[in-house]
Amino acid sequence: MSSLIETEEVMTLTELAAKLPKLNGRRPHVASLWRWARRGSRGVKLESVWIGGRLVSSLPAFVRFTERLAQVRESGNGNGHRGADTARPRERSIGRRTRSAKQRIKDVERAKKELRDAGIRC
Repeated sequence: MSSLIETEEVMTLTELAAKLPKLNGRRPHVASLWRWARRGSRGVKLESVWIGGRLVSSLPAFVRFTERLAQVRESGNGNGHRGADTARPRERSIGRRTRSAKQRIKDVERAKKELRDAGIRC
């Protein structure tokens, strides 16, 4: 990624967000660029480097990022939020169902009663 500094005009992620085109009247938020640079999306990361305590990238790096994302989606690996190489198996709750809001309230009240009975203030 040092070629990013050597060959391209780098800018902070805030500056980069301001230069991106609008989609549906809005530009991508700088927080999205930060997330794409640090964690990536679907296994693809936005190229970036730290310079003087600031994370910087470039417009060509953003174009490469979007092109790689498109390739991942076209190859069929873009079904989840992670690329195939970083996918985690889904955890299944065997024999357990999700609690309804009503059941959760009952459970909370039952737990509070147990704490009060044990002499613990809640």
